[in-house]
Amino acid sequence: MTLAEYWDALDAHEWHMEHQNNHELMLHKLAHRRLADKQYLSEKHKELYNEFFSYKILNPYNKALKPKRPE
Repeated sequence: MTLAEYWDALDAHEWHMEHQNNHELMLHKLAHRRLADKQYLSEKHKELYNEFFSYKILNPYNKALKPKRPE
């Protein structure tokens, strides 16, 4: 998976789930785990995952900017 493809997948991922049932929550966790596991493809993948995590999850606290899409 290229960095650009990984960026697309991270950007499309639903980072926050609200009002879900158990089945939807399980599917969401599996999808997130698959994305998180791909961070180990390279150091750049890991950096990109961490940037998206900061942007999507920690953003209210640290005002992270959306990562730029790699070419």
